[in-house]
Amino acid sequence: MLPPAAPHLSPEDAQVLLAQQGFLLRLSDAIRPLSDAATLEGEACRLLGEHLLVGRVCYAELDETSRIARVAQDWTRDGVFSLSGNHRMEDFSWAIDVLWQGAAR
Repeated sequence: MLPPAAPHLSPEDAQVLLAQQGFLLRLSDAIRPLSDAATLEGEACRLLGEHLLVGRVCYAELDETSRIARVAQDWTRDGVFSLSGNHRMEDFSWAIDVLWQGAAR
C-alpha cells in the first residue's frame, strides 16, 4: 500500500517504494520469531542479499579502539568467499569511510 504522498510519485518511484515495503514486510516476518542474535543477523543478511541481487552481505561490528571489524555473520552467493572473521579496519578503509559518512546506498 502506498502512503498518502504516493500520488506525487512517478510510476517508477512508486514501484521502488512498493518493492521496499515488500522487502521490509518479508524481513519483519522472517526475523520476528528469531531470538538468537546470530541467527537473526544471518537471516537478515540473506534476505537483503537476495533482495538487492548482490553477491555478499555481511554484518560487522567495528571496534574503534582496536581498529578491528568483526564479521560474525555474512551471506554469500555460490562461488563468493565469506568475510566471516576479524579484519583490520585499514583493509576496508574505503568502505568504512563511506559508512561513517552515511553515504552507503
